[in-house]
Amino acid sequence: MLAILLFEIRYHLRRPTFWLIAGLFFTIGLVDIVAKASEGNAFFFVNSPSQIFQTTVWYTIFGHLAASAFVAETFVRDSNTRMESLILATPIRKWDYLATRFGAAFGVTVLAFSCYIPGMILGTLFPGLNPYALGPLRLDAYLAAYCLIALPNLLVVSAISFAIAARTRSLAIT
Repeated sequence: MLAILLFEIRYHLRRPTFWLIAGLFFTIGLVDIVAKASEGNAFFFVNSPSQIFQTTVWYTIFGHLAASAFVAETFVRDSNTRMESLILATPIRKWDYLATRFGAAFGVTVLAFSCYIPGMILGTLFPGLNPYALGPLRLDAYLAAYCLIALPNLLVVSAISFAIAARTRSLAIT
């Protein structure tokens, strides 16, 4: 199982899709904070826990697309390359094989999505921002928003994408 897990992770990390999506989330987080803090709007801290939670909710919507891209592609790849029957003819159980691949794809999705956090933190360090729009760095707020909002949503969407891909064997439908 470990060999399959490591293969899937390496496979996704070598693909430009992963780096494009991770870079996109990093850039969105960075630009969002810089844009909000440079507007001169000082009614709230742009890095306050409530704003971090709200921003995480919005980013999770884009994370659904990333989850579909990684998880569905993982399942459909065997069908498209006609390797599914060959792999399932080995002594590995189908459940173990699919669960391992799902876990790897979900892990890669989480890794790519989490790049928004360093982008947001780095965005608060830019020069020329309104000092009244920036509060203290609260890493616990980032962690809480990530664990309470992003991870459960990404897990549910990943499971749904995996199920649709398993049923239809098509990336276009997923």
